[in-house]
Amino acid sequence: MALEKTGQSFKIMSITINGDGTITGISVGGLPNGIVDTDMIAANAVSSAKIASGATVTGWTHQSHSAIGSVSAHTVSVPTTTTALRIGFTDLSSNTGSSGSESYAALRLGTASGLKDTDYETVSSYLEDSYQEVQTWSSRAILYPSNYGRSQHVFKGQIECWKLGGTNRWFIKSQVTRGSSNQTHFFMQSSVDIGGAITQFSIFLNTGSFDGGSVGSSYYED
Repeated sequence: MALEKTGQSFKIMSITINGDGTITGISVGGLPNGIVDTDMIAANAVSSAKIASGATVTGWTHQSHSAIGSVSAHTVSVPTTTTALRIGFTDLSSNTGSSGSESYAALRLGTASGLKDTDYETVSSYLEDSYQEVQTWSSRAILYPSNYGRSQHVFKGQIECWKLGGTNRWFIKSQVTRGSSNQTHFFMQSSVDIGGAITQFSIFLNTGSFDGGSVGSSYYED
């Protein structure tokens, strides 16, 4: 088959080899099966829009950091294939809470059947210059001991959750600080068997509503 030269281009029927190194005229599906391998695809060249719906994706996915708003619970959906979570929050505060009537934040994980509210093995503690305390909880993974659940306190911190392979048990830990100068440091660790594939997590108050704060999260799929 003869080549037709046009300027700096060569043309074979409807296919043109251009002088700048590009080829035009190849229709969709025009390359033989198996000709494109991973070496032909540039690093980071495939955007999320090009990934087929339902395709298996592994690695970290980052969800937008957003304001919590005036709600009693901030619940986020995650894929059932999630095996790890990272959650960060800033300026978290409640619109109520006082001595003897505290409003405190905690975390729960959940499945399609709902949020798990029993059987947490939670230990929460905090350190100050002259005081420390340890609390245990079974109904939630509390982010800071309940006696700090007062409206004047503002918190920021991070939570890490990971799934024990081959089970429905999740391990949870968090580090939280109070105030602009980090007056108090809170530490929590917990574990819970949620009884099925994870679909959601929730940061919530036992009473009242959030009046400030924002949350961002990332989930990992194997």
